[in-house]
Amino acid sequence: MKKLSSRELAILHGYKNGLKNKDIAEELGIEQKTVGTYVARAKDKLGLSCDDNVYITVIRALELGVI
Repeated sequence: MKKLSSRELAILHGYKNGLKNKDIAEELGIEQKTVGTYVARAKDKLGLSCDDNVYITVIRALELGVI
């Protein structure tokens, strides 16, 4: 597994804490579209399909001890 960037981790933590794209984007000072880009990169690094739900990505990261 490739190492997740600090932004990818921050975004997954946001989802883990129940935040939505808009909230995560505002908290990190980025656009909502950028949140989606980081999620796609995290999915790729975790070996998940782009079609997988973001919460499946969070669960996988938790299983791997990444977040």
